[in-house]
Amino acid sequence: MPSLKTNVSSLGGIFKRYATSLEKLGIINLEDFLYHIPFRYDDFSLISKIGQIQEGETVTVRGEVAEIKNQYTRRHFVLQTARVKDKTGELDIVWFNQPYIVKSIFKGDFISLSGKVDKKINKLVMQSPDFELGDNNFIHTGRLVPIYPETRGVSSKWIRRQVFKLLQENLSEIEDFLPDEARARNKLENLKEAISKIHFPQNLNDLEESRRRLAFDELFLIQMSSSLRRMEWESNLKSESFEIRKNQNKIDGFIKKLPFILTNAQKRTVDEIFKDLSKEKPMNRLLEGDVGSGKTVVAAIASYLAYLNGFQSVFGARVLTQDFMPAVAASVEAGIMHMEAGGGARFQSLFFYCNESAFNMMDTFRKIAGPDADLQSLARGINVVALSQSPKDIINLHATLFKKHGMTTIRNFDALNDIQNLEYSGECITKAGLHHQVCITLMDLPEECEEAHTAEFYLHRLKTILDSGLPYDSICFKDASGTANPQKVYDTFMGARKLLGDNVLLWYHTHDTAGVGVSCYLGAIEGGATKDDNFGIDLAKSPVCGGTSQPDIISMWHALKGMDWTIDVDVMKIVKAETVFEECMKDYFIPIEAKQVSPIIPLSPMPGGALTANTMMMRDTGTLHLYPQVIREMTDVVKKGGFATSVTPVSQFYFQQAYANVTQGKWKKITQGYGDMVLGYFGRTPSKPDPEIIKLAEKQLGKKPFDGHPLDILEPGIPVATKILQENKLEVTDENIFIAYACGEKGIEFLHGKMKENIRKISKETEAKSTGTKSPGNYTVTVDGKSFNVTVAEGTGAVQIIAHAPSAPVITIKGEPIVASLPGAVTHIEAGAGDKVKEGETILVLEAMKMEYPVKATKDCKIIAIEVAVGDNVKNGDTLAMIE
Repeated sequence: MPSLKTNVSSLGGIFKRYATSLEKLGIINLEDFLYHIPFRYDDFSLISKIGQIQEGETVTVRGEVAEIKNQYTRRHFVLQTARVKDKTGELDIVWFNQPYIVKSIFKGDFISLSGKVDKKINKLVMQSPDFELGDNNFIHTGRLVPIYPETRGVSSKWIRRQVFKLLQENLSEIEDFLPDEARARNKLENLKEAISKIHFPQNLNDLEESRRRLAFDELFLIQMSSSLRRMEWESNLKSESFEIRKNQNKIDGFIKKLPFILTNAQKRTVDEIFKDLSKEKPMNRLLEGDVGSGKTVVAAIASYLAYLNGFQSVFGARVLTQDFMPAVAASVEAGIMHMEAGGGARFQSLFFYCNESAFNMMDTFRKIAGPDADLQSLARGINVVALSQSPKDIINLHATLFKKHGMTTIRNFDALNDIQNLEYSGECITKAGLHHQVCITLMDLPEECEEAHTAEFYLHRLKTILDSGLPYDSICFKDASGTANPQKVYDTFMGARKLLGDNVLLWYHTHDTAGVGVSCYLGAIEGGATKDDNFGIDLAKSPVCGGTSQPDIISMWHALKGMDWTIDVDVMKIVKAETVFEECMKDYFIPIEAKQVSPIIPLSPMPGGALTANTMMMRDTGTLHLYPQVIREMTDVVKKGGFATSVTPVSQFYFQQAYANVTQGKWKKITQGYGDMVLGYFGRTPSKPDPEIIKLAEKQLGKKPFDGHPLDILEPGIPVATKILQENKLEVTDENIFIAYACGEKGIEFLHGKMKENIRKISKETEAKSTGTKSPGNYTVTVDGKSFNVTVAEGTGAVQIIAHAPSAPVITIKGEPIVASLPGAVTHIEAGAGDKVKEGETILVLEAMKMEYPVKATKDCKIIAIEVAVGDNVKNGDTLAMIE
């Protein structure tokens, strides 16, 4: 008998023929069958007597085959008809075009059949049911039946048989790597039981327990793998340490020339960075802080030290219009005539970081792309290009301006899949003469979540769009997190094409964050492509392809070889265009995590960039060890929040609430965005949020649940923006009105010419230039807790004077401390020493995971001292202020 470690290709027969197909599913050895986990289950557990079944039920019946035969229709189709009986009655069975069945089932056989009962000509009939013969060991009928990821030629039924046989013959070979104590502490069942139940659960409780154990294993092994890589990295990877002491004079001279004095927080951060750089192990550090907190100057000091040690530096990242226009021209020359040219986050980022107008960028894009290019922009329904809702006049102005500045297509989506949120914007887009591509947003749900986000749900949303009269020119299914599985994508597009017919343009958008981008595109193409070229997918070009972006054009072209479909491109021209783009981007820093596949994403459906940003923030606040708990908490947050899609802004709402549940206690704090969502201020979620969570949000946020249209409670935006422009003595134009409303204070700063370019490029080596006379360096050095004043000679760095530093007087402040209840960064200080505050008034504000947490007075009191400054990172329990 073969063992679980046996390679399937060595078994001969059908296994040898299926080896290549099984490899596509990740099945190399027999053991891989056991870890090929079902992605859903057909519930055939209701077993009924034939005399008791009713129309519309999905049931299992068992009985004797009274008759079976082939039956030919007038149109030369062949049906397989059978009659099955038990002691209570008879039932007609029909299969379509499966003539082998009459050679497999015979009169007198005992048979078990599972399927839906319909009524035809006043008789109950079961059409195309699953079946199996015999009277025991039922694995295809009469139970929760596992459905597996499949590939061509390998069906779920065949996989099910192999798994069942392996569980009977080889289960004893499985060794549980978790100790009994660890399983007991975490209330986990043993591995053998979990594997058996995940494939053949007796009930939903079996399924939940097995999923919980296997999910724990997956997260545990990922964490262990990460820890082992880090240990190996720290043990083996060496780098040259930075010489700090010999360069201290130059560094001090650099700092003295700054037009301001560094804050204590900036000095402390520079010291920490220098300590890291003085080691032989490479530094791995994220520098974060509020706008204006001094991140750039800290990075500049560290970069100057890097330069003095012969290294290059990295700065922070957006792309200037002039830098990528050659890539646009090269794309047009390569035959690419449909490009995304802005909108979404790209609109605000130009004003915030590139010191450019998004409208000027669109004008330039159109000029370079030419009059015939289809330039697409992204809109977020009633949010348009921002994170908060926009009133009707701003929504209409958006469509008018984007048409004016050269856009031809608007891809329009809503994170809640609430069609009412798309209706008005869709009308405005169409009225402006733009191509309106309306979206349905996709994702896979975390473990244990089973509502919404099925192919049936998406098709229901599509029917709602069709019934609503919402104007559209094409339909896009958009998966921003890249977590939808290929089978669901295939089923969705197959159903969508049936609903829409062959003449409607269908589009699919996904990311490669989970590594299944190409597979999902293949599923979408198989399900929805037509001979009329009415199908589109989003692809990217090197060097910004893969990972959190889309699959590369050439990769997709390659994946389609030998299939019925292809991408109509000249691949050598694409190679040339990618070379141009790579040259355009060569000076830009592209973080390595942006290009990586993140296997954890399906368990926590987030846009890839958001997930890595969140983990880095947790690392910075010393809470990364809580990450597995936050991921587990995501399941409950998504489930109780109503199953909105994890795309801007909902993706951040989910993670913020999960983080708050872990760090402050489950549902002790309802975060603002999540609370507004469950209360209905963003529209209707796919399912009604949990009633208890609604009550908590109502109590904590001081808001009543809202079931109306979000646009009905928004004041017109144009008068507000016009007044702001006039108060700032700025020209009142349509463009300026939109900038002022969509970008707020930063938009006004841009219009005043006060914004500065803040992009991230790999700096070129430059010659150090120094001017002026340097004075000798004076330093305070602490050794074993004792401080010394040290003076070194100019130029040589030779030590001239060492003297004991006078001890600082010890100041004791009496009073009651206000301490941090969670780790975070200080963003605002609302009160100062000597101020009198009332109970509940805000003293200062902490930020953690992009959420603000006001720290309030616990009673009427006087502030004795504020112990922190804006920009300081604090830990749980740190003293923030003293009161009396």
